[in-house]
Amino acid sequence: MPTIKDIAHISGVSLATVSYVLNNRPGKVSPEKRERVLAAIRQTNYRPRQSLQRAALPDCLTLGIAVGSATRDRYFQAMLDNLHNVLDEMGHNSLIFTSRLFYEDPLLSIRTYCDGRCDGLIVVSPSVGNELVRTLRERGFPHILVGNSGDDALSSSCEIDNLAAARTAMGELLSQGHKRIAYCRGPHETRASWQREEGYRQILAEADLPIDERWIGEIPDIRSWAPGLLTLPPDERPTAIFSFSDGVSRLLLSALTAAGASVPSDISLVSVDDLGADATNPPLTTVRQPFQEIGRGAAEILLAQIRDPELAPQQRLIEGELVRRDSVGIGPLGP
Repeated sequence: MPTIKDIAHISGVSLATVSYVLNNRPGKVSPEKRERVLAAIRQTNYRPRQSLQRAALPDCLTLGIAVGSATRDRYFQAMLDNLHNVLDEMGHNSLIFTSRLFYEDPLLSIRTYCDGRCDGLIVVSPSVGNELVRTLRERGFPHILVGNSGDDALSSSCEIDNLAAARTAMGELLSQGHKRIAYCRGPHETRASWQREEGYRQILAEADLPIDERWIGEIPDIRSWAPGLLTLPPDERPTAIFSFSDGVSRLLLSALTAAGASVPSDISLVSVDDLGADATNPPLTTVRQPFQEIGRGAAEILLAQIRDPELAPQQRLIEGELVRRDSVGIGPLGP
């Protein structure tokens, strides 16, 4: 196992400089020296020394889970629960980090993740350009992104196939005779929203169907956008909406109901997740997130990376499953 003396020798700096870098003490080390130390850490696969108890249990690892909002969001809670259960079944420990650390400057918080208590880190749905992810790569610390990772080949990832989910949802609407279909986006900082919109546009283009930019909605504008769709001329009015998520669909249902519209009589609705979708009025047709499969895939990839640091990053996409309920009706052209 390499030591900080090895890191200091390879990078040509003092032990104090290595310590400053490991503890992320800003202002103590020049950017040039910091990069030399980080390069030596990556070269040697250096990790802080582990306790004797951990060393005695090489087959029982501890994987950290960094979650942005573990208690307030159904998606994060579902992913967290499934990751914890999968790791428990596999005989490994999980260490959950608070959401505050997820958004904190990684130069201040990275030592918390990489202090030897966990062997690798699962980062749940980081925003595009997330600094924590960048710093983990810089350190060469084993990690995997779960959700919202897109086609980023620099880090391993495991998530639902967002393009396929969009095509499944759109295919259901098309099969019921809907030809004018709107899309309501998710948060701007999530790649999943872009990818589902890409799938939406692709399938309409393939079917030679129109895309009216008035049919593209945003979360902040739902209260005015959704009722506004119903005021368009009949031959310009969408008969269905593909929504980014069940959470967005709940907002749409509220806005449409307040405007006096009925789902699916006036407009059909389909989304992605299947998180409480059976409890809405009407129950939502949705593409179910394969949370357990995503959790298991993420754990398998990360454990392989920990055991063989030379492995190239892996990207795994898992298809969702359409769950039909009552929010999709027959379109004007029939099924």
